[in-house]
Amino acid sequence: MDDRLNQILIAMRNYRTNDNDSQYLDDIEAILESEE
Repeated sequence: MDDRLNQILIAMRNYRTNDNDSQYLDDIEAILESEE
C-alpha cells in the first residue's frame, strides 16, 4: 500500500477518535504537500 495513503488513513482514524476537524485537514494537507 502506498505510504502516503497509509498516513492519510492514520490521520483519518486519529480524527475520528479525537474529533478535531481542522487538525485532521492540516495533517492531510501536509502529507499531500510532502509528496510534491
